[in-house]
Amino acid sequence: MDFITYLQERLLRELPEVVKAYPGDLDAEDLSGMETAVRQMVHELGNAVLQAWLEAQDEPYPADTQPCACGEVANYVRKRRGMTLTLHGRVYYRRAYYVCPHCGGGHYPLDARLGITPGQMSAAVVKLAALVGVQDAFGTSSDLLAQTTLLDLSPNSIRKACQQVGEAVMATEAAQLAHSQDLEAQQAHKRATDKPKRLYGSVDGFLAPFADGWHEMKAGVWWTLDAHARCACAGITWTPPMRKPSRTWCGRPGLRCTPTRRKN
Repeated sequence: MDFITYLQERLLRELPEVVKAYPGDLDAEDLSGMETAVRQMVHELGNAVLQAWLEAQDEPYPADTQPCACGEVANYVRKRRGMTLTLHGRVYYRRAYYVCPHCGGGHYPLDARLGITPGQMSAAVVKLAALVGVQDAFGTSSDLLAQTTLLDLSPNSIRKACQQVGEAVMATEAAQLAHSQDLEAQQAHKRATDKPKRLYGSVDGFLAPFADGWHEMKAGVWWTLDAHARCACAGITWTPPMRKPSRTWCGRPGLRCTPTRRKN
């Protein structure tokens, strides 16, 4: 069971008892007021859960050293406070900080592992802000976010999110365009791609004598090849009076077929 499922089940199990134990008045004026209060509570509760969950990701007693990007070893300094802007507002948390004596650079292993840029919007916030920002003016989008998600973003932050997503889309399109012009890469991809299974067929007509005279017959055969050039084929013959063709199946293991392939 993952942490969120465990937490949800624990809260739902204890919620009825918490409501019963409340010493105050539970009467509400209207449903709208109840919804607004619950939404605000869930928003703040989510913020607290994220903070506790983030801090639980870090070791209680951090390692003395961590690898540095320069190839040397960074030393543990202390735990420092950080902030990230999430869908539940600004979340503050503490995590281990390391400094490399060789290059002088400092880094937070937890931030690097979770993809956190300290002081900036999370990837989920950037995606949501850009989605809203492209629909209307940045100022109007800021008000819409605040009313629907309780997320307080300035118009400038929404503009920044739109620009960030737009740059990522442009980079992806540029990479796809470059790949489409790379003939060698396309040929390599074509060679590496599994070819579709080919179905071979042959149909012919002929005259055959019957008790009431000669009748035209038609015969067809369809087959496929396996990796060892062995085929399994179904021969089909029929005559005009028949409504359904008569089928004769043959699948002889080890039979090797050398069909004529049509050149593309």
